[in-house]
Amino acid sequence: VYEIIRNELTNFEDSGISLLETSHRTPKYMNLNTEVQNVVRRLLDVPANYKILFIAGGGLGAWSAKAAKEAKKYGKVNLVIPPTDTHVDVPRHIYIMGRVLQWIEQKGGLDAMEQLADKKASLVYNTIEQSAGFYYAPVAKRVRSKMNIPFRIGNPGNDALEKEFLKVTVEEVQALTKYMTEFYKKHSK
Repeated sequence: VYEIIRNELTNFEDSGISLLETSHRTPKYMNLNTEVQNVVRRLLDVPANYKILFIAGGGLGAWSAKAAKEAKKYGKVNLVIPPTDTHVDVPRHIYIMGRVLQWIEQKGGLDAMEQLADKKASLVYNTIEQSAGFYYAPVAKRVRSKMNIPFRIGNPGNDALEKEFLKVTVEEVQALTKYMTEFYKKHSK
């Protein structure tokens, strides 16, 4: 995903320019927006009678302008933003989300992502549990996360060893768990 974004950063879909230089009203951007909506619809099984809305913070200031106009009836209004016609940023987050969602779809969708998270998490949790207390998971098993696995070295924790320890594909997690086991064997005596 990073490589696709890096390559398209200066030449979005062979247009010769970056998406960041493109208006959010151009056909290229509108096609991207529709494409991302379609991926969201497929991945999340969103029915056709529902709309997909991408709502970014900030917007163009249309509602702020209406509020300022109304407020002028009651007193002086100090506007500290440029006029709305200068807001031409492309919603980059939709582009990046689209590329990530396409990658998820290519990798088998949400079920495949869940299986991958399960596999990685079980590798780490099993290594923690097999360390005879050298590694300690402070979270109860019934509420453990698959994505964020907090653990300590030692029980309740050894700051010096934890600072020494610190580094994710399945292969990287396997390397991590192998390292954790070796680290445990070296320092647990």
